[in-house]
Amino acid sequence: MKYIFKIGLVIGIVLIAIGVDSRDKADLAKPSESSTTKKVKFDTPKFTKYTLKKELVKRNIKHDSIVFAQARLETGNFKSYLFKKHNNLFGFRGKKGYIEYNHWTESVAAYKRFQDKYYKGGDYYTFLKDRGYAEDPDYINKVRSCVN
Repeated sequence: MKYIFKIGLVIGIVLIAIGVDSRDKADLAKPSESSTTKKVKFDTPKFTKYTLKKELVKRNIKHDSIVFAQARLETGNFKSYLFKKHNNLFGFRGKKGYIEYNHWTESVAAYKRFQDKYYKGGDYYTFLKDRGYAEDPDYINKVRSCVN
């Protein structure tokens, strides 16, 4: 019996060492709002302005230049605590406050889900205003100035 336990322990250590994880990859795409542990995916890009732009295009985000400007504005040019500690590029909130993402690309994926659910075409600034995207009444003008 001790021998079987030792074999299981060794196999577990080897699997951890080579990065095999029993969690479903879909769980990484939709983090829970109360997630407190950080999961690191080795195939995800490090954040830069360039990799953000690339990710917006890769995920087929509509009006990507406007969305990039939103990310800059929401994060204080990518310096905010919410972004640096919780990977939240767009100020998305859930029932328990701001959503904490495990990686910044998950925030982009959440934005894509937001667009797919609500955006049906037309002027994107009007869409954001009509959706009540931000509490700041001057938000749309600020986004426009970031795009230009």
